Amino acid sequence: MRVKTVWKDKKLVFCIATAAVVVCIAAAICFLTDQLRPVSVLSRLSRVDWNEIRARNLTVEGDKDWTDIVCLGKIPEKNITLYGYNDQECFGQGVAVEIGEDRYYFDWVYITPRMLLPDCYWKENDGQLQISLNVYTGTGVSAQELHVLRYRDGELTDSAFAFQEYSEILTQRIQSAYDSAACRLTLTDRKTGKELCTVKLGGEKEIVGIETGMISEFILGDTVSLQVKPGCRYENEAAADYGDDIPLLRAEVILSEDSGEPVFDLGDFSVLP
Repeated sequence: MRVKTVWKDKKLVFCIATAAVVVCIAAAICFLTDQLRPVSVLSRLSRVDWNEIRARNLTVEGDKDWTDIVCLGKIPEKNITLYGYNDQECFGQGVAVEIGEDRYYFDWVYITPRMLLPDCYWKENDGQLQISLNVYTGTGVSAQELHVLRYRDGELTDSAFAFQEYSEILTQRIQSAYDSAACRLTLTDRKTGKELCTVKLGGEKEIVGIETGMISEFILGDTVSLQVKPGCRYENEAAADYGDDIPLLRAEVILSEDSGEPVFDLGDFSVLP
């Protein structure tokens, strides 16, 4: 009986020691994981000495390597400044919006390798800050992301209109019909039934559809609008053709709420000369 007791005691000690080792290894792994886990952009922004940043007032031209926090834009009359975060590990992501003494952080990608800076506009009556980010750029693509920020009682709330959203609306709204015999392309607004334009094309290649949204921009102001350049998609060609034959289209951006959530839509389309 004594031998069994000793064995049980030894077994208990072994189990306790093993458990302790497992706990230590787990703790070490957690520690290393925390050390290796990337620090979020919002955390990086919150650690910044903003008095120093203001004093330096570093512009994009002053930091051509994009390794520091830079001033992206200002609305001086309203004491509004946009800052973009950069460091050795993080490029072109993280925006600080400063309104007077208040500062707000957003985890936005705000620039692409083409280095097109954001546009911003302050709508006084609504306490609304509009920001368009040039984040969709490349071969055959030049589009933006719209952020409408409402400033109320010291709070700044963001509503975003991303490319995927307005591209889907454009696809649903703009209908194309091609008369191959007459080489005429007609664009119609499905929602209103209004014919937007009819243009005569060369007819050398067969049109299989149109592309909308890939070449577009937001026009900021008291009324925000989306300006779109439609392109023709031809058979056996990967990229759309954005010739001068098809005019620019423009529609007002409408922001409403549904069950407390922001909802974007587009108003009636018009043809720009």
